Amino acid sequence: MPNVSLQPGPKDIGWDDLIAATDKGIAMIGRASYSIDQQRYNAQFGAQLCYEVRKGKIVGQVKDAAVSNAHPGLLEHARHARRPEELHALAAPFNDGKGTTGPVERRQPWLRAVALQERQHHQHGACAVSTRYDNDAPKSLFNIGRAAGPTGVLSRDEAQALVERTVKLSKADAVRVSVNSSRETNLRFADNQMSTSGATTNTTIRVQSVFGKRKASVVTNDRSDDGLRRAVQQSEALAKLAPEDPEYLGELAAQQYGSVNAWSDRTAELTADDRAKAALSALAPARAGKELTVAGFIICNASASAIGTNAGLFAYHRGTTANYTLTARTNDGTGSGWVGAEDTDWAKLDFQNVADRAIEKARRSSNPVAIEPGRYTVIFEPEATANLVGLMSNAFQARAADEGRSAFSKAGGTRLGEKIVDERVSLYSDPADALILSSPFDGEGLPLQRQTWVKNGVLNQLAYNRYWASKQGKTPTGGSAGLRMADGPDSLDSLIAGTSRGVLVTRLWYLRPLDQRTLMYTGLTRDGTFLIENGKIARAIKNFRFNDSPLFMLNNLEGVGKAVRTGGRRRRTWGGHAAHQGQGFQLHEFVGRGVSAAGATGLPSHGPLLRQALTFLYAEVPNSPVARTRHGCVAVARAERRRAVPCLRHWERRRCRLRGRR
Repeated sequence: MPNVSLQPGPKDIGWDDLIAATDKGIAMIGRASYSIDQQRYNAQFGAQLCYEVRKGKIVGQVKDAAVSNAHPGLLEHARHARRPEELHALAAPFNDGKGTTGPVERRQPWLRAVALQERQHHQHGACAVSTRYDNDAPKSLFNIGRAAGPTGVLSRDEAQALVERTVKLSKADAVRVSVNSSRETNLRFADNQMSTSGATTNTTIRVQSVFGKRKASVVTNDRSDDGLRRAVQQSEALAKLAPEDPEYLGELAAQQYGSVNAWSDRTAELTADDRAKAALSALAPARAGKELTVAGFIICNASASAIGTNAGLFAYHRGTTANYTLTARTNDGTGSGWVGAEDTDWAKLDFQNVADRAIEKARRSSNPVAIEPGRYTVIFEPEATANLVGLMSNAFQARAADEGRSAFSKAGGTRLGEKIVDERVSLYSDPADALILSSPFDGEGLPLQRQTWVKNGVLNQLAYNRYWASKQGKTPTGGSAGLRMADGPDSLDSLIAGTSRGVLVTRLWYLRPLDQRTLMYTGLTRDGTFLIENGKIARAIKNFRFNDSPLFMLNNLEGVGKAVRTGGRRRRTWGGHAAHQGQGFQLHEFVGRGVSAAGATGLPSHGPLLRQALTFLYAEVPNSPVARTRHGCVAVARAERRRAVPCLRHWERRRCRLRGRR
């Protein structure tokens, strides 16, 4: 039953009241797993912790407890006195599909759907109705007229008070309390109709206790005094049993943080009606035309994070994101177009523009043709660029480079100060940048500031955490909270107009690592791959699989566009979301092999605008000698890349053996 919310009761009944009113039962805390059978309207879910309740008191913990709604009287067992603050109108999350299977689901049989026996519950007889609860409380499952509830995001004062309450309960040598509160709203639509709408509000508290160098953490979402006390006691008990961590450096004292304004009231207070109206910008033209099918996902998040220690540190940050991704497909299954958009402010998203572009791409990409393998100039749209360049964000770790495990390692040291990419490339991260707007601190409370990783093509610096910085005598920098490439002078239209023959790529998918030392990845093009002839998009072509590295790509540039914020895969950072930033670019050399148009399927990703020449390893061309022998065309690429990718030869031999080839 999607889009259904339970009606709150008129009385403010708390957790302790519900326990006290239960003669025999089970208290379930936290969702551990769920399983939904939509065909029979059955659902089963478990919890992280389950306790037995007898005569109004918790008497002990139980395991492998699960609840099923297969019994038609499930809702009749619910008493109408729920707490209003914990439920929001038309905002109850409904997960249409299978959740992560947990221990509580194993060996748990489904309950049979049988009729509820007469007088089995007090609601079947007026004389048996309990007087503890209000008989006049509304019984309807719907409450359309109720105003939207609070965002559920803790303010700075609320978060600080919660941290201080928890720290006071600790008896450890050191304690760190991390609080994350969020309200996430979403809407899905597919097959030209809306399917689900929901909202999830949650606050989690992570308590890390330390004795000497022994540390352990416990997470809870119970903000009561008893809940916090249990979390502190459990973390302390576990810490005493944990092995020593030789890299633990103690907790940070008070720090100074830069100001990052990533919050939008409009996004935080978004209603289901707002999301539905946005979805209609794509649903209406798709329904009217009858040759297209659209599917999309709107997800908005308002969150706040706080960190506090007994050494005097307190950090707080809040932010919002509004993310919209749309896929349009032709009904014959041959054309597919994708567009995504994201911003901190819902009002800045142009939903009609997203719909128009996705639909246009779907129509233009129908009936794709295969092209001969060869070397082509390739233009990457911003999403495709960020798909690959974003993979570099974790490659700047100084420890990996010093230990010889990185693309920036070399014999006797690192490549710091060396030219690694084209001089037009500069990569940096800045929490306060308008296209990033992420948390100004990391998970330890370390301040994050602007860091320039690549400057004019030269590896400018590496990322040091606290431990490795102390060992190497450096200043800790933290990681890269969002990665941005410096703007270039070109636009997508100018790059296309300047290309006599080439390929335009909308985005990439199914990126998987091949070699950490070269940042070599394999992946697919998808949702709009086009042939460019004489400065214009000529026709749609089939998708390709590629093997390449963002380092190789950025060494073969012909043009770079302006940076924009892209709307693909959401990358979580501490206390919020990092921006997906990219710009178009034109590449000089790229390695890939073709796949069928149906071979690239899945969920959306993220990207900048580049242009490069691309060597296709394999294309589905009838009667082509390359099409008949993939091993032969891989050998061509191996010859071109022998110096850069010494492991590619072994990787291809092993892959061929697995496929039965010699």
